[in-house]
Amino acid sequence: EFGRLLFSVQSAALRHLFFAQRLASRVPGNNAAPSAITKVGIIGAGLMGGGIAICFVQKGIPVVLKDAKQEWLDAGMRQIAKVWSGQVQRGRLTEQKAKACLALVTPTLSYTDFSGCDLVIEAVPEIMALKKEIFQALDVHCKPDAVLCTNT
Repeated sequence: EFGRLLFSVQSAALRHLFFAQRLASRVPGNNAAPSAITKVGIIGAGLMGGGIAICFVQKGIPVVLKDAKQEWLDAGMRQIAKVWSGQVQRGRLTEQKAKACLALVTPTLSYTDFSGCDLVIEAVPEIMALKKEIFQALDVHCKPDAVLCTNT
């Protein structure tokens, strides 16, 4: 069985991908430096979007968190606050630090608040029409050099 897998088309493709990734990091003349991420936008205040927001905020990066409805946005903010509250109760975070973290999250219902974001991540349900609509709105409201990502 191992021999069959070792010499399969899939195995060859994975080896090719492995070496291609290593070569891509050594493109001649590529000496571009990564740009700093000073503010992140996240679309979708659910489980994924909230978790992504928490990760960035814990690194000190302000987050703009958008959802389609105020009640969804409020529920997402409550869940984020609950995570930090739990960390305070377990002694992993001070009350002051938890409040400072929460202050770094700006909830919004408007795409216009993404205008200063360096990176925007959509974390919405897997509905292609919705994703297309979101990226069309981002194209209008984000700065030209913003990195637009999907959590798909």
